[in-house]
Amino acid sequence: MTEWKKIEDGGFEEREKWDPEASPELEGTLIERKDNVGSYNQTLCCVKDSDGIELNVWCPTVLKKYLSQVSIGSGVKIIYKGKKKNKSGQGMYKDFDVFVGAAPEVSSKDSEGDNLPF
Repeated sequence: MTEWKKIEDGGFEEREKWDPEASPELEGTLIERKDNVGSYNQTLCCVKDSDGIELNVWCPTVLKKYLSQVSIGSGVKIIYKGKKKNKSGQGMYKDFDVFVGAAPEVSSKDSEGDNLPF
């Protein structure tokens, strides 16, 4: 008889949320991206910081545009620059700078320095 395992949502709701206004800079590894989340069909990314904490990052339009160019597993640095007036001067948007780094290297050796079988 087959043993079935339920596929879960992926844990986005269990993670802490990044608040760019409280902490305007986030640096880590982009580990997940999910489009069309919630009632407004937003993009939600997850960044693992240097302490190993996984943070949800809601992506307004500008941040979504930049993070769509970052590969999963790449290093990423996000800087929130505050709210800016749009071109027409009628509305505001959240502005960000995004920097990408090389993907972290994965070692092919175990903790004792021996080669792993892959």
